[in-house]
Amino acid sequence: MERLHCSKVCLFQPSSNLKIRVVVLQEKYRGLSREDQAIAARLERLKESHRPEPAPSQAEIETRLQGLKGDRPPPPTEQEMAARLAQLKGNITFTQK
Repeated sequence: MERLHCSKVCLFQPSSNLKIRVVVLQEKYRGLSREDQAIAARLERLKESHRPEPAPSQAEIETRLQGLKGDRPPPPTEQEMAARLAQLKGNITFTQK
């Protein structure tokens, strides 16, 4: 920032980047009422804050899947399921080994 010297008050001159931003914003919202300008500015802030995360890579997906799978026992066989069901119903069944 450049400092302008006055006899009573020290004033600051805005930087060129700030001047450019102000001009761009003024052109962007030209013709809108104050309420519409506020809504447009809020909408732009919301869009910036809700950027979607990039999709995970194939390697990340495979790593996550392996973590979810873990070491599980194999699913029960048809005979084991029938024996469990019979036990729950109170029936006694004999299984052949």
